[in-house]
Amino acid sequence: MLRLKDSLISNNKSLKKSFVYEGRASREEYFLFIYFQIVFVIFNLILITLTSPILNLLPPNVKNIILIILSLPLVVYYVGLPFAYASLCVRRLHDLGMGLKSCYMLPIVSHKMGSKEPNAWGESPRA
Repeated sequence: MLRLKDSLISNNKSLKKSFVYEGRASREEYFLFIYFQIVFVIFNLILITLTSPILNLLPPNVKNIILIILSLPLVVYYVGLPFAYASLCVRRLHDLGMGLKSCYMLPIVSHKMGSKEPNAWGESPRA
């Protein structure tokens, strides 16, 4: 069962390895990262929807300043997210025994379990 705590830990590990393209990533790490991104987007959409009526009561200048302050962490997060996702995809392909040339196959094979024994890209992430 997917838990938010596991997803947060996986997301933190993946973000720390944003520029590490060597090694392997388990399918659990890959899908927990995606799960966290979906939860994060839904949470932010709900937050914006709920605060919108309150912000409309404020003067336009104050409203714009508050929106900028609220959106800065999201902008910084989503600017860095493609780097973390790219490295995670490469490491997931390595776990499956594939190189970067087969990146188009990732949506099809990402659910498969990687090899438990070491391969050309390192030890198994489950070890």
